[in-house]
Amino acid sequence: MFEGKAAHTRLRRITVRNFASYWSAYASEVEAARDQKLEWTEPSLANGIVRAAVDGLSRVLSRDLTHGAALSEHAPGLIGEDGHHEYQGYRFVICGVESALRIPLSAVAWNLIEMSREAFCLCVLPSVRIALWPLIEEKYPGRTASVIPLFPADVDAIAAGRVMIESCGSRGKGGGVFLMVFKVINSY
Repeated sequence: MFEGKAAHTRLRRITVRNFASYWSAYASEVEAARDQKLEWTEPSLANGIVRAAVDGLSRVLSRDLTHGAALSEHAPGLIGEDGHHEYQGYRFVICGVESALRIPLSAVAWNLIEMSREAFCLCVLPSVRIALWPLIEEKYPGRTASVIPLFPADVDAIAAGRVMIESCGSRGKGGGVFLMVFKVINSY
């Protein structure tokens, strides 16, 4: 898709620009600079960091640098797009859980399953400690594969241009296994 040093540099600049509101939503520079974070702090959540992450991901997947995502609340604490993106022939919807403290996870699980009926669902989560996937698997066996979690460290890597979504595809009989390949961008 993008080849060479100049193309990677251009792609990195575009990606970082799309996440400007994400970086400014951090409560402190110290938190923003911390590597491999497991969760966002409450002040960063209050600043709207999940909403900014969903918006940045939407811009990157849609390649639309001028307009942010039209987000709405799908359940208490669960924001997401009303439409979907087409990327390499696959449909995606992007959503985010704004706080793990204020929401019933059962309502979030049901809404994620609904959102992922006709598209893969990229879900930004504020903490790696949210036990959402066991709950989805328990209540909706076999449906966790269409909901892809993105944690704070994942969003940081994409927002900094260190990682990009390289390709999507399916493998196996009837396209049974979906693959989303993230490519680590070398520093030049």
